[in-house]
Formats: sequence, structure tokens, C-alpha cells
Amino acid sequence: MDELEQRAQAVTNALDALRPVTEGASRAHLDALARHVAHAIGRMRFRPVEREPPPRHPSNFARVPREPPPSFPSFVEARALGGPHAAAVRALLDALAAFQERLVFEADCQEYVDALNSSREFLFAAGHLDLAEPHALALAHQLARAAAAP
Repeated sequence: MDELEQRAQAVTNALDALRPVTEGASRAHLDALARHVAHAIGRMRFRPVEREPPPRHPSNFARVPREPPPSFPSFVEARALGGPHAAAVRALLDALAAFQERLVFEADCQEYVDALNSSREFLFAAGHLDLAEPHALALAHQLARAAAAP
């Protein structure tokens, strides 16, 4: 299994770990997050599943591919939230960031060798993870609030 597949699997595993502890609004965010991840994985595998035009992650590649900067700076605060599910939430946020970073790096590598269609698909996949970001944050906050409620 290549590195992109491993990172996609890590996100899927993290989502599966949180499924039993979500309900109501947090379940809606988990489901939306899972939908965006499924679209990203479909794009990564060159089998798009969405019908509408896909989102595209913004990119500004230099000549030689290099590791992208850390993804999702908004996750810093959410990683610090407490509660009984904090470790599972951190695992999800870390897996999403690692998957996003690898997709952007792969897009950069593909652009470097003039495989522009492949690069575009990886950026579309990363764009779906951009759309998943607010759902991941909302899920993290709702699980932390539910744990703090009496």
C-alpha cells in the first residue's frame, strides 16, 4: 500500500472510531466529513464520485517539488480540546492533515513531471478535504461540549 493509500486509510479508521460515540448534530458533521473524505479518496484513485464541479485546493508550486506547509492551522485549537474522546478526535485531525499534505505534495510532484491531469485530480481531492475542515472542527467542539455537559 502506498503512502497516499495509507493516509487515506488512517482517516477512514479515525472516522470509524468516532462513529459509535456520535449522535444528533455531531453525527451530521461526522457524516458530512465522511462524505467529503469519500470524494477525496475517489479523486485520489482517479474515480470521482461527485456530479457537481469539484473544489480545487489552491496551489502555488515552485520548480522542484517540496513538502507543503502544515495543513489546517485551524486544527491547533481543536487538538487541545479535552473530553473522553479527545484522543480519537486528535487522531482524526492529525490523519486529515497528513492526508491533505500528502495530496498536495503528490500534486506538486505530478506537476513537476508534466502529469497535469494527475496533479489536477490530487488538487481536487485536497479541495474536498478543504470542505471537510469546518465539519471536523464542529465535530471536535461538539464532542468536547457533550463531555463537559452535566
